[in-house]
Amino acid sequence: IGHGTPCSHVARWSLSGARHMGENGERSIVAEVSEKMAVSGEKDRVKGLLEARVRESTWREEVLAECEEVAKNCDGELKLEYLVQKILPTAKEKLPSEIEAWLLKEISQFLHGTKGILAASANTGS
Repeated sequence: IGHGTPCSHVARWSLSGARHMGENGERSIVAEVSEKMAVSGEKDRVKGLLEARVRESTWREEVLAECEEVAKNCDGELKLEYLVQKILPTAKEKLPSEIEAWLLKEISQFLHGTKGILAASANTGS
């Protein structure tokens, strides 16, 4: 399994999937943060830095090995949805804690920065 295969897409979980709705139909905070970061260009900047940090770690190789194991043990045709369902929990667990901490710090700085949601709320009094 090489670059551009289903396993290469697993890293996207950190900054993607943000179109979720709350139980009462309201947009989730994840969706709002993701949109604000995208509009400001911060999402692309952080995503690029995140990808570089992941490349520097052994995470990708570990996840690829797990993908190969799942593929080897798959009965029949391997579907992307099945692979992601099997790999995502392990991929999240194997993400180095220092990378996760860095990502959370970047998001927090955005939220509290001049372009962030919390700063905008403070400026408008809401």
